[in-house]
Amino acid sequence: MSRPKRPAVFISYAGPFQAAAGVLKGFLQSTFSFSEDAVFLAPTSVAASSVEHDNFVAAITRNTLDADAFIILATRDYTQRFWCRYEVLLRSTGLKTSQHERSVPGVVDGVQWFPVWVDRHAKPAMEFGKDEYLRFTGLPRAQGYRGWVAEDMESLLRALGPVIASNFSIDYKAYGSGLAAQLEPLVSKQDIPDMVFARFLDGLRESIQGFPLPEEFQTNHVIDGAMTLTICRAEGGKITGLSPSEVVIAIENEPFAMPTDLEREYFKFFHDKARDPGRYWDANGRGDGDKLMLSKLPLIASDQMDAGGRVHLRVRPVKYSQVLFFQERFVKDASLVAENLNALARTHDAPFPSILCLHMVIVTSDEKVVIVRRAPTLHYYPGKYAATIEEQLHPRKDVIVGQPDRPFSVEAWVRRALNEEVALTEDHQFAPQDVRILSVFLEHTIMNLSLCALARIRLDASSLTAHLASNLRPDYEFDRTVFFNSDEALREVVSPSLAHHPTSRYRTFMALLHASGQDWIKAQLADLDAKAG
Repeated sequence: MSRPKRPAVFISYAGPFQAAAGVLKGFLQSTFSFSEDAVFLAPTSVAASSVEHDNFVAAITRNTLDADAFIILATRDYTQRFWCRYEVLLRSTGLKTSQHERSVPGVVDGVQWFPVWVDRHAKPAMEFGKDEYLRFTGLPRAQGYRGWVAEDMESLLRALGPVIASNFSIDYKAYGSGLAAQLEPLVSKQDIPDMVFARFLDGLRESIQGFPLPEEFQTNHVIDGAMTLTICRAEGGKITGLSPSEVVIAIENEPFAMPTDLEREYFKFFHDKARDPGRYWDANGRGDGDKLMLSKLPLIASDQMDAGGRVHLRVRPVKYSQVLFFQERFVKDASLVAENLNALARTHDAPFPSILCLHMVIVTSDEKVVIVRRAPTLHYYPGKYAATIEEQLHPRKDVIVGQPDRPFSVEAWVRRALNEEVALTEDHQFAPQDVRILSVFLEHTIMNLSLCALARIRLDASSLTAHLASNLRPDYEFDRTVFFNSDEALREVVSPSLAHHPTSRYRTFMALLHASGQDWIKAQLADLDAKAG
């Protein structure tokens, strides 16, 4: 007996649980003689062009509404993310739980929900999620079925069977034992450091769910508002990075040009903003600053670097107003984001304007990550905490004096950032060779291409505190400083205690991958995971 074309079961799961989802799908198909499309799998992410992304979202919506049963592969971290993702859809279906009787016998008046736990450390008896979810589902606590326990899988099949195949009879005890035997090794595998790390990275990617990503970027690190585009060398599980002298900037002569089909819209935007000249620019363009944008993603590999062992960053002039115009359009139009990201992934040429910015983590001589609170007067993210400073590439200050067309290293940019933001001077308080460029990344909330860097300074935490209190700084972009050791910094990435700038936790994570490496991070996460359980 085969099911009709529409799905009988919808299974939602986080990326690291794809194998468990596949086992459950195959089991249901073979046990209840289901066709391939009778069980729909919904991972947390999917490689997508704009069209593919829209099609997948439509498929999720359609199959959620059509399915008889909704199974979530539940863990401590994914249950909350699951509800945030599907709450509206589930409410629209009139969601029922397996503990409820149907109001009219024989009438399917709502999807039934079945949590299958694949996390040994989860406590199903603990309260589940927000109060409104509990009221809506009618569940007093996080009930469900432990995937590795034969009796629980027997109970699952007894509850699920009549919902998805009412005329089908099986040996529930034998089949439940068989399903538990298939799921148990996959559940146990979640405790090893590699899988804890995979779950951690998958959870961090939640900020980009619903964001159309090209296939080339699907496995890149994503944390809050930042996504890695290129790692600047890695070896032995650590990001080794590039020294400032190894990264050379070449300014192209041709500035960014507004596409002709957008010129009228851009001019209207420009003149609308000119009404607020203190914040933007005046009608004559005064205040519309000259900026530099990354025009092409660099190829960072030993066989693609020049004979001098350097990486070239190609940049071109751009106006501040052009960048803001595109940023406002990106916020309003996801298909435009997808179109531009696909072009970037395919050609490595940036089809959209941005401002090349250095996001730099400062680490003291006693191995403390410096976290600062951004001043309330800043245009971007006032009052948020950041690790540590940001500085845009300047078209005049950072080039070779008298030779603006000659390629130059990022050393002058790094020196200026540390001097203007923290009043540090070379030789006494830092050395360029102690700075590493770690990655090229996308600030995906504003579609900006930037660099992530780390600077080790020659002051310890207490000396830096005294230095900041006793020295005038060219820029006062932060008003408070806190320090985290490596363990505290990782815990801040895992579970933040501060309200962060969108790239702050990303920078911290990159700094830890450089300083301590992924094996240390995996071990620490496994320890935190065990303690949480």
